Amino acid sequence: MIEMSKNYQNDLYDIYVSYPPGVDQERIQVCLRENLDEGLAEKIIDSLASKPQVLVEEKCTWEKRGELHDYFSYLGLDIVTRRYMELETIEQSETEDEVVELPFEDFETDVKEKDKTVSPKSEPLPQNTRLLFLALLVAFLGYLIGKVF
Repeated sequence: MIEMSKNYQNDLYDIYVSYPPGVDQERIQVCLRENLDEGLAEKIIDSLASKPQVLVEEKCTWEKRGELHDYFSYLGLDIVTRRYMELETIEQSETEDEVVELPFEDFETDVKEKDKTVSPKSEPLPQNTRLLFLALLVAFLGYLIGKVF
């Protein structure tokens, strides 16, 4: 389970920008070119042309997140802020005799229990469905015989 820090201002954040829906993108592109360095503006415009969201800042602080939010909002872009996360590495033990046990048994049990609750039980077809299938088969065979003769 991912735990949020109680003091979120000490966390790091990734900042993404995107075009708002229903807004003239040409107008926003002009605004970007006027207010940003030429290289940065073109990089953002080209990236937004190929994908819906562009990462503009990675691992930034709470204060920097606020500054970027205000700045890109002023330029007309939508801002998405995500908490930066990275995988924790497990240190290799110095002795080879030590084995780190991972709780795979619990995972497999959880998956099996979830599969039981998610998958519907296969029930035999009701009698009227079998009759319907038989009637369709007879009708199809009658159609084929009518075409041949």
